[in-house]
Amino acid sequence: METSPKTNGPAPAPKDNLSTARRRWTWVFVVLVLLAYVVPFTVLSGVHKIYGAFLFWTLFAVVSIACMIVITGNWRDLS
Repeated sequence: METSPKTNGPAPAPKDNLSTARRRWTWVFVVLVLLAYVVPFTVLSGVHKIYGAFLFWTLFAVVSIACMIVITGNWRDLS
């Protein structure tokens, strides 16, 4: 039996599927990607100032980076 380096107990069994929380965060990221296509051509199409698009893309980048940190935060090599 393999032991976990942090707890000296049995190593956790590898999960074949994504956990429920990770799956939810993945869907949040998918929605963000869809918003990246929809918002500029609909909501921001009438905005002629650069700061409207700059604010959207800045917020989009921050939120998507945060989502990717949460999604990939617990990945590790189990081989």
